[in-house]
Amino acid sequence: MLVSNHIAGYFVFASDNSAERVANHAVEMAEALDLGEKALQEIRIGALLHDIGKLGVPGETD
Repeated sequence: MLVSNHIAGYFVFASDNSAERVANHAVEMAEALDLGEKALQEIRIGALLHDIGKLGVPGETD
């Protein structure tokens, strides 16, 4: 699937692990709020994908 290839490429490209750091912080905050396991999973996925809008935008920088 083309989209999954782009997403996989993004995670390889993002060598600074910023998405993982954002996800970890988001989950820590959600845990502090005593949210349920389902919410933690959804927050982690959302945080990992927070930069997805940067995919496929030629010439754009951070």
